[in-house]
Amino acid sequence: MAAANLANEQQMELANLDIEASVQKDNQAAENQERLAEMRIAADFLAKNAELKQQMNIANLSNEQQMRLANLQARNDAASDNLSASQQTELANLQMQLDTNLKGAEIASRMNQAQLTVDQQTALQNASMVANVDLAKFDAGQQVALVNSKFMQTMTMKDFDAENTAILQNATTMAQMDLATADQNTKLAINNANAFLAMDMANLENEQQATILKAQQDQQKLLSDQSALNVAAQFNATSQQQTDQFMASMANNISQFNVTQANAMAQFNVSETNKINALNAGNQLEADKFTAAQELDAQQFNESNSLQREQFNAANQQSIQQADLQWRRNTNTAATAAANQANLVNVQNNFALNMANHAQIWQQMRDEQAYIRQSYEAEEDRKASLYQTAIGNETLTARKSSEAVTSRATIQATANLIDKFFDSED
Repeated sequence: MAAANLANEQQMELANLDIEASVQKDNQAAENQERLAEMRIAADFLAKNAELKQQMNIANLSNEQQMRLANLQARNDAASDNLSASQQTELANLQMQLDTNLKGAEIASRMNQAQLTVDQQTALQNASMVANVDLAKFDAGQQVALVNSKFMQTMTMKDFDAENTAILQNATTMAQMDLATADQNTKLAINNANAFLAMDMANLENEQQATILKAQQDQQKLLSDQSALNVAAQFNATSQQQTDQFMASMANNISQFNVTQANAMAQFNVSETNKINALNAGNQLEADKFTAAQELDAQQFNESNSLQREQFNAANQQSIQQADLQWRRNTNTAATAAANQANLVNVQNNFALNMANHAQIWQQMRDEQAYIRQSYEAEEDRKASLYQTAIGNETLTARKSSEAVTSRATIQATANLIDKFFDSED
């Protein structure tokens, strides 16, 4: 019953080996005896470890890999000291293959795929078995970005250290961010991360791949928010737009540099390969041509970098000059506005003083006219009072008509005397 846990072909092979053993007994070949023991141990182990059997099926291990893993695992559980160094290495490799394939099935499930594509499987194996990256440190989104990256599908660099792993984590984190909702600097970093993950490492040596990894780390630092703040402070940026323009220009230069660098490395490798082939063929002339072409490519690359650097510096200098000019214009405008405001206040104050003086003069004139009028009215009132008194006295004393005539003459004389009195006062 235990043999039922093996594949059909392996069950047939086991049956044939059992028949051969029963017939030949001790004369059976050592290789077949070892194979028979291996298959029996594997069958018994799988019968007792349904969970491992299920995991191997999910991981899509071949029948031979399943049997070898079960056999070595059973021997290891019984007595690990009995395993040779090669068997221990094989067990570790098979266990790693199992874990990698299980992780691939998990990632495929997240991506709503039956299984990973060939390129995605290659990326996963490179990450876990070549670079020895601990995928447990990557979240689900980062793992998806990793298996979809051309970088991981084509890289051959082994045994990533903590720094290189951190670079990958940063790139996959940026790559899964929403570009539509990110700010300007973050968009630049996202585009840079996507470009990095899309790079083809197939024609590059391990040392060149390490150089690109280090360059990616430096570029992400240059595109960080802290770098933007430092740039704004260094160039005295007066607005966020100037900082964004500078960062966009730098990101564009970084992208151009990455393309130029990758092309230069690929050309260098092709040239070196051709050179080696030419040397091996004994064609020194061709080798010299390739060397000259390589030197020319290197010179052109250096000249291109120098030109880009000069253009970059010229553009930055122009941006700074424009910013300074705009700042001076704004300062002059503010100063002119302040002077105009001061002049306006002075004119308003002078006008207010003039209005106050005019009001005071008019009030003085009104007071003088009122005084004159009141004096005139008082004088006329005194005259009238005197007239009344004089008339009253003369009327009381008049007894006869002749006396009345005399009294009217007297009243007229008295009035003339009063007028002269007031006229003399004036």
